[in-house]
Amino acid sequence: MSNNSNSNNNTGSAMRYPIDMSIEEQSDYIRFQFFKYKAPFKRGGEVTLGGASNEGYYGETGEGSIGEKAGSDVLMYMPQDVSTSMSSSWGGKEISNAAAGALSAYSNYITDPNDKNLLDNFQAGLKGLAGMPTSAGAALVRMGLSATGAQSNLTQNDILGGTSGVILNPNTEVLFGGPAIRNIGFKFKMMARSEEEAIRMIRICRTFQFHAAPKLGMSVDLKDMFIRGLDGIAKVKTFGFFKDTDLHKKGKLKENEFAVNNFIQIPNLCLFKYMTGPDVNPYLTQYKACAITNVDVNFTPDGSYSTLIGGYPSAVELSLSFVETKLIYQSEISTYEEAASN
Repeated sequence: MSNNSNSNNNTGSAMRYPIDMSIEEQSDYIRFQFFKYKAPFKRGGEVTLGGASNEGYYGETGEGSIGEKAGSDVLMYMPQDVSTSMSSSWGGKEISNAAAGALSAYSNYITDPNDKNLLDNFQAGLKGLAGMPTSAGAALVRMGLSATGAQSNLTQNDILGGTSGVILNPNTEVLFGGPAIRNIGFKFKMMARSEEEAIRMIRICRTFQFHAAPKLGMSVDLKDMFIRGLDGIAKVKTFGFFKDTDLHKKGKLKENEFAVNNFIQIPNLCLFKYMTGPDVNPYLTQYKACAITNVDVNFTPDGSYSTLIGGYPSAVELSLSFVETKLIYQSEISTYEEAASN
């Protein structure tokens, strides 16, 4: 077995479509796994309302904010569209001569905090403005025009262009604004050849719907967090989050007084991998844990509704949309590249 083998690849108990899909050494398919959401800023160890430093998971590379496994895996055939995209935000910024001088001076300062020419470097950036109308001067012109009832929404460049035939050099620089979180979608058309396969189709659709939905209430450890956090605090108003309570009298909150319906738990996350046989395919782009943002089930993919005996839909089109919960970094792309070379 190659270095890309995944020890969690338990295909035996997974739901699969087609129902008779066999996993051979060179079989290509997508494996969907589901995990409970792990709060990225949750403190390590005991959960409290304050005190301990954050031993959370934010900033860690790897699969993302996933907790314990939730439910069975789903194995699907490779869809027609298998693509990936990465995007980043780059934008033009207009930097005046004064600002350019200040930025240059700051760059020199962080490189050498003991630089004695900081003020001179800043003033050098102002020399290009000599003899040019200032922003204050342009503002006075606008005020004068407004006083006479004339148009006063002119910019500094409007005034310069109209009076001297020049405008300020924008000194536009394209600056990096940050990477974008990756989005991906899949579309699967399933057709039932038997009652068993029709049931499997519905189960797969409902599995994705289940994991995309929040859960009503609050987990036990989070409930305990609120109880411990409020324990011993006298005369605390509960703001409607708790049932009628004698917190004011006893100075503590009992567990059976907790109104769990005031909260919902964040839905589970999905981790999908492109697989070849028992291994993750190193040549296709892999993703970290994703949130399920859309589950669309179309019971009339061919334009008309049809069923098998018993009322089972004979065809279903399942459309899924995901958003990755963590950014991808160069080091992780290098990891994929190294895996592919093994």
